[in-house]
Amino acid sequence: MEVKKARKILIVCEGNEEEVLLKIIFQIYPISLGYDIYQYKTNVHLFWKFIKDNYLAHGDKMDDIDVIQLLKEYRHEPFLDNKFTDTAYFRF
Repeated sequence: MEVKKARKILIVCEGNEEEVLLKIIFQIYPISLGYDIYQYKTNVHLFWKFIKDNYLAHGDKMDDIDVIQLLKEYRHEPFLDNKFTDTAYFRF
């Protein structure tokens, strides 16, 4: 019997009150089926400033940046050590 590993999705979002909105999104787009979902909550404006000051100011291009490593440098959360199959970005 083959055991399927759960697919893991990382959602980068702003704010603390998005739970209701995420539930609505998952009702319309049932991506939560078969996924373990992790939320990285941040202030988008401060996060963007961090990216500009620490990466873009030094000539890095967004397409070349490892997003998971970037998030770890900004604020490490233990769940970031997982390997994610998908990453989504929401601004509420």
